[in-house]
Parts: sequence; structure tokens; C-alpha cells
Amino acid sequence: MRGSGPSRSLCRLKRASCAGGACGPFMLSLLLTTTLLLSTATFMATRRPETIAKQARERIARIREALARIDYLCSGTLLERTKMCGRPGCACAQDPAARHGPYFEWGHMRTGKLVHRQVSGQHATALRRAINNYRMARKLLRDWEVETERLIDAEQNRQA
Repeated sequence: MRGSGPSRSLCRLKRASCAGGACGPFMLSLLLTTTLLLSTATFMATRRPETIAKQARERIARIREALARIDYLCSGTLLERTKMCGRPGCACAQDPAARHGPYFEWGHMRTGKLVHRQVSGQHATALRRAINNYRMARKLLRDWEVETERLIDAEQNRQA
């Protein structure tokens, strides 16, 4: 039956301007998403600011501990390459499995310019660890930023 069911009740609930309650799929999806967000916000608002602040402080403490465990930290990309030497009689020209290498190349930004450098296998192992640590540190800092925002909001709600 056209004009009844969930889309019609959502249209009335949201006061959307659908013709006779017959919303298109996009509008229905938008209305359902909005309803879900509003119910989530209502649930989040029912938590006490003290609880939110305590949880945010605990998460920040865990983030700090994780950052303190990081030793090597380096940005960039590590590439593992094999190469052809260019000598006509060499097997590397015919068979890709017989190419020379592996050679490791580290690319990173230095003073605003992309710099590439060949490194040894041992150096590549340390760089791989440092690059992974760098990516993890960036993720942890983003998480810290989110938790700080929650903490500030909770402290403002507690004072209000």
C-alpha cells in the first residue's frame, strides 16, 4: 500500500516533505540514518559526564603508554626491488626469477623534497620497524585527539 509503512511514519516524525509519504530509497535511507544518529546521541547524552571523563582519561593513559614503548620512529616507504644489469649474456635479461637483488630503497621527505636512498638488508629491517611505528604513532595521536575532545566536552557538561 502506497503511502503507509515506515517511510510514512518517518516522514511524519521528521516532518519531511515527501509527497504523500512516498519517499524515495535515498530519502528513506537518510531518514533512517538520522533517526539512528539521534537515538545514539540520546543514549550518549544519558551517560554521566563523570563516567565519560573517567573513560577518556583511561584511554589517554593507555595511548601514552603505547607511545612510550615506541623506540624507532621514521616516516617514508621501504621498497624491495630486483634489477636487470643490462649485460646481454646475463640470465637476468631472460628470466625474471634470475634478476639481481633484492635491493632495498627507502623513500622519504627531507626538507620538502622526496629523497630515495639504497639501504642494506639489516638497515631495511630496522627501517621497516621504524616506519610501522611511525604509522602507529600517528594513529595513536589521532585517537588521543578524539579522547581529548570527549574529555573536554564531558568536563564542560559537568560544570554546566
